Amino acid sequence: MIALGGEVREGEGSRVALLLGGGVKHAHRPHPGKEAKHYQVKEIREWLTAVGVKA
Repeated sequence: MIALGGEVREGEGSRVALLLGGGVKHAHRPHPGKEAKHYQVKEIREWLTAVGVKA
């Protein structure tokens, strides 16, 4: 996020807000492990595409 010019804001517990290109995506940090679930990765990829980030 930071490398793309965005911002990460910490929320309550494991909640985070990702801000980029005028868009906001609310997510939860994975726990108890550190690996994100497949659906979480898919949601973030779709959101990045929606705010104009190209692969």
